[in-house]
Amino acid sequence: VIQASSSGTITVTVDANLTSGATTGSVNYSGPRFTCADDLNLVSDTFGTLTLDQTTVKGPCQRGVVTLTPTGDALQFSFKGKGAPAATGKLTKAT
Repeated sequence: VIQASSSGTITVTVDANLTSGATTGSVNYSGPRFTCADDLNLVSDTFGTLTLDQTTVKGPCQRGVVTLTPTGDALQFSFKGKGAPAATGKLTKAT
């Protein structure tokens, strides 16, 4: 996933953990300058696009909204939050 800010663009590893039918999950981020683990809470499921509220659990990440949209064999990931740069990219299912 790519995150762009006024200080430059970085690549962030994202590990989202969701269980089919559940309304909660978790997400872990790791980048060159930070790591954090956050909770995800389902806000809506519209035609397979999940909108999740991200709440900070551990680390410097900010609260925000994560959107996951199916795209073929991957998920398009988007994060938007207050006080944090937006991040976008594709997630693939772990094997």
